[in-house]
Amino acid sequence: MKSNIKLKKMTDRKTFIKNSLYATIGTSAIYGSIRNESLEIFDQKDMVNVKTFGDKGDGITDDRQAIQQAMDSLKDRGGSIYIPPGIYRLSMDPKTQAGIRFYSNTSILGAGRGNTILRWLDDVPTTENHYLMAGDGGYVENVTITGFEIDGNKAARGDTLWHSGGEGIEIDGSNIIIYDMYIHDVLGEGIDCDKTESMLIANVIVENTGGNGLHCSDPAVRNVLISNTITRNCAHGRQAMGNLRYGGLVLRGSGIYVNNHRSVDDAQVANLEGQGLGEDNEIHLTQVTGISSRSTAEGFRIGMEGRVSLTCCRIELPNSEHRGFYTDNFTGELSLKECYSLHGSGYPFHLKMKGLLRLNGCTSKVHDETSNSDGFYIDVDGRACIRDCEASSRQKNHTGFAVINASGGLNMNGCRAVNDRNRDGHCLYVARFENSRINLAPMISISGGSFKKSGSGGSAVRIEAAPGSVIQIRDLEQCHGGHESLVVGLDESNTQQELMIIGNRLSDNQICLKVFRSVTKGLITANYGNGDIKLYSKKLKVIGNRLGCKEEQE
Repeated sequence: MKSNIKLKKMTDRKTFIKNSLYATIGTSAIYGSIRNESLEIFDQKDMVNVKTFGDKGDGITDDRQAIQQAMDSLKDRGGSIYIPPGIYRLSMDPKTQAGIRFYSNTSILGAGRGNTILRWLDDVPTTENHYLMAGDGGYVENVTITGFEIDGNKAARGDTLWHSGGEGIEIDGSNIIIYDMYIHDVLGEGIDCDKTESMLIANVIVENTGGNGLHCSDPAVRNVLISNTITRNCAHGRQAMGNLRYGGLVLRGSGIYVNNHRSVDDAQVANLEGQGLGEDNEIHLTQVTGISSRSTAEGFRIGMEGRVSLTCCRIELPNSEHRGFYTDNFTGELSLKECYSLHGSGYPFHLKMKGLLRLNGCTSKVHDETSNSDGFYIDVDGRACIRDCEASSRQKNHTGFAVINASGGLNMNGCRAVNDRNRDGHCLYVARFENSRINLAPMISISGGSFKKSGSGGSAVRIEAAPGSVIQIRDLEQCHGGHESLVVGLDESNTQQELMIIGNRLSDNQICLKVFRSVTKGLITANYGNGDIKLYSKKLKVIGNRLGCKEEQE
């Protein structure tokens, strides 16, 4: 699909980047494919052809000096440089440690990935910092790089591990566009763009890198769009050296948007990192997918503070024991919408954080029958809102939703959990809150869901509440357990708890409903099923039940 944005001059660059960024805000739509014929951001009247400086492009000759002379001719005046089809071998400038260094106000145009190839010579050192393409002076402005294949040639150079500074493109600056690129076999990052503001990376493939595929991580990063990109087999060099928190995407900054990214067999799909930025640390991922049979790290790792949203993101780690969507130290507002996680035996969603957690339409699946991992493991020092999420598993001791803390309250609506081999786990388990971790009693509201399990142990729904809790369980479409359907346990030392169980459909082979310990206010009404009911509180009222079972009280 062609872009509907037409640019004729380099001066339109800022408008293009701004419009591209704004187009992603508030929508899951993908910014369309970008084609050379429809995105004319270079000024043809100032274009320089490297062939006029003696470049061969024959795959044998060292073309570095000739290409650099063409670049240097634009240093003071700006313009565009064209590198025609061919294989251009590059040595490393011992002064700049770069194959090609470029300047501000410059567009660098190849004939398309697979046509114009820039490749390191076999004898370029791997033991020091080296950049196949790098900005001059550490910071550049108004730069476009498009239409190249960048080959780090790491196998021929005798090294496959990660080397800091072994980048394909090293760029810090503002007003940057990189698109229609294929970057592979570099020892460091595919693209390293720290300290960058107003940047677009689109239609880029990065694979077989020792470092991260796309590394854009610094407090100085502002307003970056990454769209229609692929990373494959990235960061395993870092992984082999004990750096497990790296992979296809490493992001940190304010206003980073990723749309339509695919990660295949990377060490990790995405690492969102960074403390100290507060609410200014804002990252949004839309339609980011990860598939790996060899990952030894989390799929999506969120270790930062600020605002993060993941929409229509997907991770499949069928052979992994690691976690799909994972955070253990996030602070702020985290939103996951229509995300999917398939795991062998790890936790599909493992979310430990402070602040506000929103889950909407997310799905977890675990197919290993021997593991005890939870589908959604939630520990929030704050509020958790979970809507229309689903957990399914064939694990013997699996818990679909395990909420061990939600100090600001828990609201679940329309959630579903199914397990057809469960023994001692639960479909939904809301644990007893630790008094040392909360100051205010939470509100627990569960409505409109369906929780179904089989097996000889565990409960479909089990709640162990904090002192002073207000608990509402309403309109469950189905709550069926192999041993106990619904169990509510309240703190025996507290006398200010309120319990409402209204309009649910409960069924079980043994006990439909069990409520124990003291309650000040209680209302249980309109529950349906064919099992037993046990109430261990004289203060509970049982009204309008049609269970057909005996009522037991202490």
